[in-house]
Amino acid sequence: IIFVGKRNHPETEAVSGLSDRITVIESVDDIATLPDLGQFLFATNQTTFSHLDLETVFKALRDKYPKIEIQDEICHSTRIRQEAIITFNTNQTVDLCYIVGDPLSNNSRNLAQISETKTKTKTLLIESVADIKPSDLKSVSVVSVSSGASTPSKLTNEVIAYLQSL
Repeated sequence: IIFVGKRNHPETEAVSGLSDRITVIESVDDIATLPDLGQFLFATNQTTFSHLDLETVFKALRDKYPKIEIQDEICHSTRIRQEAIITFNTNQTVDLCYIVGDPLSNNSRNLAQISETKTKTKTLLIESVADIKPSDLKSVSVVSVSSGASTPSKLTNEVIAYLQSL
């Protein structure tokens, strides 16, 4: 079994602790170091992994192990948020993107990274309205807001309401 996930993430640690036959990889680079694992292979993933990175890893796994069975377990909410941030920030002229979430959350960090790298939008990961600095909003006309899957809607709505009041 190959598990695609961040090595120190609680979900990855829990899954990898189930059996010594589970191999954890984080990226395409890790695939080159994998030995011949036999014909009957199965791969799955951390539910909050970046779906864009996951597609690349799964393609590389299929190239190396053509008979591998793959089960994509990205959380539906996570996938929708990742796709929405790409679509919105790409189709709009967005000057700044706030991701509301816990800085320790892999899901929130992935959203911020996707916004920053895939859409080239300045992105800040904040926990609440208290983290919004007036200096961040200088010369900013359009702001987008998203949040990690486990972020309470109340926090996200407070950020949106605050920004709308400016």
